[in-house]
Amino acid sequence: TDMYGIRLFPKNSIKTILDLGANIGFCSVGFRFFQPNARIIAIEPDKNNYNMLVKNVENLEIETYNIALGNGKEFSKQEGRFAVTHKFTPETNAVEGAEKCQSLLLGDVIEKYKIELDRLFIKIDTEGAECFIFNHLPSEEIIRKSIGTSMETHNRICRTFTVEETIKW
Repeated sequence: TDMYGIRLFPKNSIKTILDLGANIGFCSVGFRFFQPNARIIAIEPDKNNYNMLVKNVENLEIETYNIALGNGKEFSKQEGRFAVTHKFTPETNAVEGAEKCQSLLLGDVIEKYKIELDRLFIKIDTEGAECFIFNHLPSEEIIRKSIGTSMETHNRICRTFTVEETIKW
C-alpha cells in the first residue's frame, strides 16, 4: 500500500525520505520499495514501537531514531484510551513513571541528522505533534523546500490550531 503517495514520484527521484512518526516501520519499508536508492530516516518516540521498527527495517539500510517531533523539550507519553491514541506531549502534568522521550523541532532534526533539503520527501504522522510545524516559520520553510510532504493532521488532539487554520496553512 502507498497511503502517502510516494509512488507518484519516479523511481530514484527522491534523495531523502524523512518518516516522522514511523511507528513500527510499515511506511518506511514501503518507501524503500518505491525509492530504492533514497536515504530513509525513520523517527519514532514510543519505545515499544521503536523496538519493533528497528527489527522490521533490519538490513534495509533505514536509519532509525528514538525521538519525538516537538519543541526541543523532553516529552512524556500520554496514554490514550486505545493504543492508536497514545501521544507524546510536553505537558508538565505527566503521570508518574510515564515513558519520556526527547523532542526536536523539524529544523533541529534536519541539522542533527545532516539531512539535505535537495529532493527531500517528508511524511508526517505524529499524533498531534504536527502542531510544532504549523505557525513555526523555519519548519514551514523546510516543508516548502521539500519535493513533497504528506501529512496526517490531528488538530483535535493538539488543541493548538483549528480545522480552519489547518486548511488555510
